[in-house]
Formats: sequence, structure tokens, C-alpha cells
Amino acid sequence: MTDSLAALYTLSLIGGEAREKAFARFYGQFEGDALVIDKWFSLQAMIPEESTTERVRGLMSHADFSLANPNRVRALIGAFATGNLTRFHALDGSGYDLLVSVVLELDSRNRRSPRGCSRPSAHGVRWSRGARRSRRMRSSASPRRRNSHATQMTS
Repeated sequence: MTDSLAALYTLSLIGGEAREKAFARFYGQFEGDALVIDKWFSLQAMIPEESTTERVRGLMSHADFSLANPNRVRALIGAFATGNLTRFHALDGSGYDLLVSVVLELDSRNRRSPRGCSRPSAHGVRWSRGARRSRRMRSSASPRRRNSHATQMTS
């Protein structure tokens, strides 16, 4: 499995149809092994391409992904935020928007246990790193957070 994972990592950096076939083959081979599938999710989240943010959003709809599974959230969202700094800190803010939407969704699901949603939000977030990125992070989080809390207060 280690060799297969290393080969898949190498292909993930190259791109193209061979990569997609390799991801499908790897998934088919290890489908029943949760820890290996966590790595499968992580590798895809760390692909350093512009389309990766949308890939991560798509993987959130995968049959083996659930926001109720903290290990799976960490594997996909945590890997994206900590292992793909290029896409997470994209100048258009799409990486921040993705993280904010996941944290808000986890927050709404985990009212009784807020610690469950705090870990993914802590990964990769350094508010003081670069003025423009810091402003973008804050602007992604602030309006939604205020709106989320305002909605809760009126409910």
C-alpha cells in the first residue's frame, strides 16, 4: 500500500487522465479500508491546481465522505487547509470561502459539542500572514459568522 500511495502522490502532481484513472483504481482496491481512503481524500485535496478547490467541494458529495466523520473531515478539509497552501490561500479567497462554509456547516450540526468543529478551522489559519490575505480571510469569515449568529438569535 505504501508504494501504491507514493505512486499515486506522484501522479497527483502530474495531472491528466492517467491521474484520474489511478485515483479510481486506488479507490477500488482499498474501498473498505477507512484509513487508506482518508489518504485517498487527502492526496486529492493537496493537488496544487486551480481546480482543486472545486474538486474538494465535489469530494464532499462522495458516498464515503461525511461531515459527521471527524477523521474524514480532517482528511479532506484539513489536508486542503494545511497541505495545499497555494490553493487554500488563493487570491480570489475561494479556499477561505470553502473552509468557512465547512466550519459553519459543522457548527450548525455540532451545537452540543462545539469542539468537534474547531479543529478544521484552526488548521492553516494564520491571521497575521500577509496583510492582503489576512483581510481576505477576515472578510470571508466575518459577514457569514455575523449572519449565522443573527439567524440563531432570531430563531
